[in-house]
Amino acid sequence: MATTFLILLLFALFASTLAFIFTGVLILILLIHPLLLNWIGKLYGQEDIADEVHFAKTKDGWNLALHRHVPIQPNPQLAPVLVVHGIATNKFVMDLDRRHSLPYYLKLRGYDV
Repeated sequence: MATTFLILLLFALFASTLAFIFTGVLILILLIHPLLLNWIGKLYGQEDIADEVHFAKTKDGWNLALHRHVPIQPNPQLAPVLVVHGIATNKFVMDLDRRHSLPYYLKLRGYDV
């Protein structure tokens, strides 16, 4: 009987300690959250750098976003380029921000992407 009580007491102490630590971490995250928003935005490139965004609706009801990068100095000898991401990714794989973007790189070189 005494060992059962001791085990329950230790478990309750352990659980309350974990709850206290979790609460402290949660409060810390809530306080730091506004400071992290700018960093997260820079990390994931939330700014859309496409010149035009069009939407196409499929037969099964999905809305597909089509992002176009219009060349600054168009070169009529260059064919338009279609950049398509894979099934398990999104546009940010190839079009993150101006420093990390295949479409933006091609746009600067005269391609219509």
